[in-house]
Amino acid sequence: MAKKIDITDKLDFSENPVLKIKDIEVEVKGDAETMLRLMGVLQTTQKCRQ
Repeated sequence: MAKKIDITDKLDFSENPVLKIKDIEVEVKGDAETMLRLMGVLQTTQKCRQ
């Protein structure tokens, strides 16, 4: 099973979020349009894995 991390308490909407994956940090635009696109990509990826 995949590792799940609750980041609710770590969210700060005054700045763009930064995703850290191993040694790479990527700043992500925190606007609604970007988040909706990201959700679509994640849903598509999850469907492909099934």
